[in-house]
This record gives sequence, C-alpha cells and structure tokens, in this order.
Amino acid sequence: MSTSVPTTAAQVRLSAVQEAIAKILKGGQSVRYGERQVTRADLGTLRKLENDYAADVAAEANRNRGRNRISYMRI
Repeated sequence: MSTSVPTTAAQVRLSAVQEAIAKILKGGQSVRYGERQVTRADLGTLRKLENDYAADVAAEANRNRGRNRISYMRI
C-alpha cells in the first residue's frame, strides 16, 4: 500500500479496495460476530478492481504530467 494520502477519486477508490483486501487477508473471507456471520467481498473481484483502479491512478498521473509531442513532416 502507498503511504501517500489519496487526493483524487481514483486514489480514494484504490485505497478503499486495498483496505478491503487487507481485511480479508488478515481476518478471512467470512467473520462471525455472535450469531451473525458476515461474508466480505470476493477476493478475486477485489483484485480485479485493484488492478483497474491502479490503472486509473496511473492514467491520471500521466494525464497530469503531460507529454512532449514531436511532429515529423513527411518529405
């Protein structure tokens, strides 16, 4: 997980998904509280979301960084 504070919507979503993954890895997929049993989100689905949101964060970073564009004329 990153140590920086999320600033964009994509970073916030990525952080939330990473926290959910950490809870599953630490406490398991299902948790029992007395008579109630809580099943957390599917780990495979969370991993896919993590990849998607990480790509969104990278795209935002690239968009904000800008690009040098070089044009070549045809001869």
